[in-house]
Amino acid sequence: MPIAASGDTVVVGAVQESSNATGVNGNQSDNSVPGSGAAYIFTGLGHGPSLGLAPDGSNGYFLRFTGAPDVRYRLQRAPSVTGPWSTLATNTAPASGLIEYHETTPPPGAAFYRTAQP
Repeated sequence: MPIAASGDTVVVGAVQESSNATGVNGNQSDNSVPGSGAAYIFTGLGHGPSLGLAPDGSNGYFLRFTGAPDVRYRLQRAPSVTGPWSTLATNTAPASGLIEYHETTPPPGAAFYRTAQP
């Protein structure tokens, strides 16, 4: 079985598949061409945004993450991993995917951050 991967896309070849389907999402129940073969394409298999934290030199932080372009994300903060979570900002990722938030007044003690999609 041939397999290829690039970025968040995987292609799997199905040698001897008897499909007569053509194009993307063709008629998968039409198995009238024995041994013709097929290719299955899976996209969006990458992991979610990775959140980075860097001090700003003035007791604050820069929070940065890369999401999927044109997708909306909420940046949230909580005093513990179990919450309660409050939304600090909602942004739509630009073409580069990079979103940055400047946390100028972080809470005293521990703070936990995460990204979520609305």
